Amino acid sequence: FSPRIRYLHAFLSPAECEHLVRLSTPLFGRSPVRGSVTRVRTSTTAFLGAPHSSDQVVARVRRRIARFSGYREGEIEPLQVVRYQQGQKYEGHHDFFDICDVGDKQSSGRRQVTFLIYLVGMPEGETGGGTGFPDLGLVVAPEAGSAIVFNDCLDGGAEDARSLHQGLPPLQPSTVKMAINAWIRSHEIAGAMGG
Repeated sequence: FSPRIRYLHAFLSPAECEHLVRLSTPLFGRSPVRGSVTRVRTSTTAFLGAPHSSDQVVARVRRRIARFSGYREGEIEPLQVVRYQQGQKYEGHHDFFDICDVGDKQSSGRRQVTFLIYLVGMPEGETGGGTGFPDLGLVVAPEAGSAIVFNDCLDGGAEDARSLHQGLPPLQPSTVKMAINAWIRSHEIAGAMGG
């Protein structure tokens, strides 16, 4: 596929997934898009920046992402845990654009790589809740501890429109999808955003 999409089995252990679910649960609030709440994104988000960035598991996950990707930890945004319940979604979007205003792009660069790490799997019979790449005809079903990694930009640095993706809504009332968003920038992250 192009853009490059990788699927990593067992990127996190079950114990790490459980810890991150516990840590994030009291922190959830409506997910923003470029700093605003919108109907395009109806999930909830827990931000694991300071003071949570010093948590041993959060720090270990950030080191693992850096080691796998070849980027420095300082280029990884603070981790975000996203939660989708029945009917909640994030319509088709590009990560190289989200929350990255002009000033932010100038200081920290654009998002180069997206790590999406699933903390829970889908229950038997759940056909929703995946991550869709509509232009590629690809849907990835969540599996606890697994991750998908994809490039938001081409090797030369230009934004890759083919990285369009969407958070598909769970369909069953009892289904909860939880995943970590980890975005890697092209430059060291400036100021308060750094994890």
